[in-house]
Amino acid sequence: MADWEQHGKLVLVKDGKIFIGTEDIVGISFRVRELVDLNLHTPEPKVAPAWATKW
Repeated sequence: MADWEQHGKLVLVKDGKIFIGTEDIVGISFRVRELVDLNLHTPEPKVAPAWATKW
């Protein structure tokens, strides 16, 4: 998945990692760097509060 952010950078998500892409030289090359690797983070199971169990 990818989308452009408000400052013109491309934000990419792949394999549990978030990347940012920027142009090196206008229209010539593109640099992508890793911002964060979320693979080691595991969510803790939580019971939903009563108000969130009904529409």
